[in-house]
Amino acid sequence: MWSRGGRPYSGRHFPRSWNRGSGEPLRPRSLSRALVRASRKDERAWQRQPLKVRGDSLPPFDHCAALVAGLAEDERRRIALRLQQERAGLEADDVEWYVGRALAATRCGWSPGQVHELFALALGNVGNGPRPYGPWAHGERALQLPLAALEELPESERGPFLRYVRAALAVRTGCRSMVRAPGRPSRLDEPEACLSRLRALLDLPYDVDDVLVRDDPFATAARCALGTGLYEPPARRF
Repeated sequence: MWSRGGRPYSGRHFPRSWNRGSGEPLRPRSLSRALVRASRKDERAWQRQPLKVRGDSLPPFDHCAALVAGLAEDERRRIALRLQQERAGLEADDVEWYVGRALAATRCGWSPGQVHELFALALGNVGNGPRPYGPWAHGERALQLPLAALEELPESERGPFLRYVRAALAVRTGCRSMVRAPGRPSRLDEPEACLSRLRALLDLPYDVDDVLVRDDPFATAARCALGTGLYEPPARRF
């Protein structure tokens, strides 16, 4: 794999992944290959940037954005749902960072039922129960498309989805959180920005990490006992 492009992944079809992937490549193959070509153009453009630029900013995704912008909304949704299959259980095995950013930045016309489907894939079994926990290996990327889809909905329709947001926060900041598998790049996933988006959707008047500080016995016990309840009105009033 390294000899074919110098990267720890390979493949001519979308979505590419670190391992074998969870399903068949996107069809038609012509669209699948076009997405990969656009992504590689963005990758090469970024690699040509000076190191200082790459250290201070996130890569642009102009080629992927142009391709996605030329597609119909239903086609964008179909691509996003296929990509989300590689981003299940708050883990992300794909390497389609540029395509993911382009889809998240473009209106796709999501319906409430499809938003539920995206979150169900993103959380997997992790989000079940009042005290969810599990691995958070690129959880930010796993939530990228569901959050973008949720933000497309009017605020009046977002209520049924807030349980997913609370579950994600409980996994990320809970007493048993297991944050990130080692050895994978993480800066591109913007972890702090993701946490800010989750909190903003719940309209939290506080930052839990400021109120229940890490390594404090009482704070740890409170996180364990409350789970997702930490982000619901009674706990918020307390």
